[in-house]
Amino acid sequence: MATEQITKGKKTKKRFFKNLSKKQVIFILLFALSFFGLGGMALVKASDHPAFCSTFCHNMEPMYNSYKHSNLLANAHAKADVVCHDCHKDSLTAKAQEGIKYVKGDYETPMKTRKFSKEMCLKCHDYDKVIAKTNFEESNPHKSHNGQLECNKCHKLHEPSTVYCSECHEFEWMDKLPAAFNSEE
Repeated sequence: MATEQITKGKKTKKRFFKNLSKKQVIFILLFALSFFGLGGMALVKASDHPAFCSTFCHNMEPMYNSYKHSNLLANAHAKADVVCHDCHKDSLTAKAQEGIKYVKGDYETPMKTRKFSKEMCLKCHDYDKVIAKTNFEESNPHKSHNGQLECNKCHKLHEPSTVYCSECHEFEWMDKLPAAFNSEE
């Protein structure tokens, strides 16, 4: 009896699909593709807003908090209306892989710190203006005897920045740096 009911259920399903015309099947497939495509595009667009990531991914909360509520460089970027995706320009594939990792629970906490190249920073920051702004009487950290260093040698976004020069030198200007810096490294 149970076998008969299962067989009838299978026949019903087969009949449902057999009774559809090709146009109806195509319509259902196009509807499903549109639904998932538009949903995916809506997720990508929503992820342009920094709060989105911290709302859905708890491992992003520290990054969002440093972006929105800290004295770190991430907050300085937030105040300048720079959003995360202005620097974190991952491909759609990479974003999807990150989403899958999060859903599977296959992610690192805390997250690895990304290091961006000097070229990335110079897309927005004019190096000559930076040199002029940091031309202190004693020295200029951006015109160093070590040559042009990668920006991330000192500047960190989601953690305190450090002063690379302080490994060998003590200059008065180090004590006057903004709170985003921790010159005692």
